[in-house]
Amino acid sequence: MKNRSPRGLMLLPLLFAGCAATQSIAPRDPLNVEVMSTPEVITAFARLVQLAGYGWWSQERGAFLVRSNDNTLHLIVWPPTCAFHTEVWRGVFPAGTIAIVHTHPARDPEPSFQDEKEAQRIGLPSFVLTPALVVAVSPRNGTTEILARRGWLAQK
Repeated sequence: MKNRSPRGLMLLPLLFAGCAATQSIAPRDPLNVEVMSTPEVITAFARLVQLAGYGWWSQERGAFLVRSNDNTLHLIVWPPTCAFHTEVWRGVFPAGTIAIVHTHPARDPEPSFQDEKEAQRIGLPSFVLTPALVVAVSPRNGTTEILARRGWLAQK
């Protein structure tokens, strides 16, 4: 992928990885704690996973996590590109964007190397969603934090 402006092209390919076992997770990063404790965000994450066929389809879905003027969090879902194992955003990020959110196919729940590099490049966290995992990618160093495992969709 060619590097473009953070307000330009967003490409999110995926990498094959194994599934994780059911387990309760306590996030460490303050944004991750806020995201995972906000019912409206969990519901919006679940809706994005639903739009991606609960991980059964080969397409990803993407969205912006946005903080509104009233300090509430919500998703702005990207128009689907129906691309194989990727999702693309072209254009300016919406005002208040604090993170990128996208799905992966169920067989591929972990963030890819490209997901890690993209979070660092644009300077925003990235959340990768599957029915099995919710994983946050840090924009500081590309490290990942598992926020939820199997069963998180039932918590919405």
